[in-house]
Amino acid sequence: MIKAILFDIDGVLVDSVKANARFYRDVLGHFGFPGPTDAEQAKHNHRTFIDNIRLYAPGASEELIRKIFDYGVALPHSHDMLELMDGVKETLEQLEKQYALGVVSSRLHASIGSLLEYFSLNQLFPVRVGFEDTEEHKPHPAPLLFGAKKLGLPVSQVVYVGDAATDIEAAKAADMRMILYAAQPLPGPDVTIGKFSELPKFLQSLDVNGLLK
Repeated sequence: MIKAILFDIDGVLVDSVKANARFYRDVLGHFGFPGPTDAEQAKHNHRTFIDNIRLYAPGASEELIRKIFDYGVALPHSHDMLELMDGVKETLEQLEKQYALGVVSSRLHASIGSLLEYFSLNQLFPVRVGFEDTEEHKPHPAPLLFGAKKLGLPVSQVVYVGDAATDIEAAKAADMRMILYAAQPLPGPDVTIGKFSELPKFLQSLDVNGLLK
C-alpha cells in the first residue's frame, strides 16, 4: 500500500530551466566563463550544481570549481523566473489528505527551503532531501533511500515522481516505484503522465501489492 510520495523539484514542481540557466551565466560569468544557453541547461537541469560547474567551466581546477561553488551558494536566492507547473498546488493539496509528501532534489537545502516558501508550499513538504544529505547523488539510489528513511517507511510504500532518466535509474536502484512526469516518454518508469493533475488517478490505481494495474 502506498503511503507516501517523494517528488523531484526541477521539472516536476517547477519549470526552472530559464532561471537556472541565468543563474549559471551570472555565477560563471563572474569567473570569466560564458555559462550555458537555455537549451544547454535544459539538457543538464537534473544535475547537481557542482557537476554543472565542472561541465560549464572546462579546464577549471578543483580549487576554482570550489570557489565558483561557494560564490554561487552565497548569492541571495531569486525565484522570479521560476514557474509552478500547471496544477501543482491544487494537486498537492489533494494528495496531502491521503499521503505523506516529501521532496528529493539535487538542490541545496537553503535553495529548497526558499523555493518552497516562495510558492507557499512549505507546509506540504515536511520531509526534504537535498544535496548535503548524501555523499552520492542521483542516479545513485542514496537520496531516495534516505527520503524513505526520513519518512519512516519501507521503499515498497513510497512512490517517486521525477522527470529525467536519472530519476528512473535512481528509483530502480532503490527498488522504488516511479512515475515519470514528462512530455516525452522514457523507458523504465512504472507509469508516464503528461499532466501533474493526473497523479491522483494513477496513484489510486496501485493495488495492495503496490503494482500498477
